[in-house]
Amino acid sequence: MAARQSARIQRPHSPADSSSGSHHQPFRGNGIVRLQSVIGNQAVQRLLRAPEQIQRKPFSSEEFQWIGDVWNMPEIEMLFQAYDEVPDPVLHRVAAAGDAEGVTSGGDISIADRAYNIRSTYLDDEGKPVKAPDEAEFKSTLFHELFHFFFNHTETINHDEVVTPKTMQERIIRPHAYGMSPFKFGWFQHPTSDLILHFDVAATTWQNSPDFYVDPESPLGKFKASGAYEHSPMPQSGDDISPEEDLAETMSLYLTSPESRNLLMAKFPLRYKLISGYFERILPGMVKAKQKAGME
Repeated sequence: MAARQSARIQRPHSPADSSSGSHHQPFRGNGIVRLQSVIGNQAVQRLLRAPEQIQRKPFSSEEFQWIGDVWNMPEIEMLFQAYDEVPDPVLHRVAAAGDAEGVTSGGDISIADRAYNIRSTYLDDEGKPVKAPDEAEFKSTLFHELFHFFFNHTETINHDEVVTPKTMQERIIRPHAYGMSPFKFGWFQHPTSDLILHFDVAATTWQNSPDFYVDPESPLGKFKASGAYEHSPMPQSGDDISPEEDLAETMSLYLTSPESRNLLMAKFPLRYKLISGYFERILPGMVKAKQKAGME
C-alpha cells in the first residue's frame, strides 16, 4: 500500500533489544539516536546523505522513531530469523505513490503522505471506536508493506515444506485443505474465469461482469447469500483485490497497536486466530528449528 524514501534498514542483530518491554512501547529520548542503536549508525547516515533523486522526502524524527519501534518488535525479528535468506529492505519516504498509501517493489518499500489521509477506526479495550493517531497510520502502512516484502522474497521457497506467507494465503483461499469448512474466509475460485475472488467484492453481483459474477442460484451464490463466511479487512484499491492484500491488512491489524488488534479480534476472529497462530507458534517453531540445525 504505502510508499517510502530511501534508507537501507538493517534488522537488529541483538535479541536483547527486542525482548524487553511491551511490543508497542515507544522509544525514550531522541528518535534518530535510538534508531541508530537499533539499525546501525551507517544505515542512518546513508539515509541522511542520500541524493535528492533518491531521498525524495525525508523521514520526520517521529517517523524515524516509529521505524525503530517496528524493527524492535519480536514479531519482526522472528520474521527475519525464520526467513534468514531475505535481504534487508530499503525504506523510502515519498510525497505520493499514485493512489496508494504505500508500495513494495523488489527490495524497496515506500511510504507516501497518503498514509495519513484516511483515519482508521479501531476499538479500545471497552469496545468503543477510536480514531488512529499518526503513529498508528504510519506503522500500519509499514506493517502492510512488510507483509508484501516477505511474501515476495519467500515466494520461491517450497511452501509444502516451510510455512511462508504464501502458505498462509493458501489457507485462506482453500481452508478445506487445512481442516476447515470451504469458503470460511470468503475467498473462492470463480467457476468460469478461475479468478480468485472474495464474496465482499461488489462485482460478484454485476451480471455485466461475467468474470466476477456469481449466480445467486448457484451453490456459490447460495453460500454467499447465507453469510456463513468472514468478511475481509482487505482495502479495495484499484487492482489490489487479492488474498495477499487481505493478509497484509490482517498482519497490519495484528501488529499496529492494541486498539487495532482489538478490532481484528472483534470483527475478524478467524483471521485473528490464523495470524496469532503464525506469530505465536509457527514462526517460533521455525526459528527454534533453525537454531537447533545450526548447533548440530
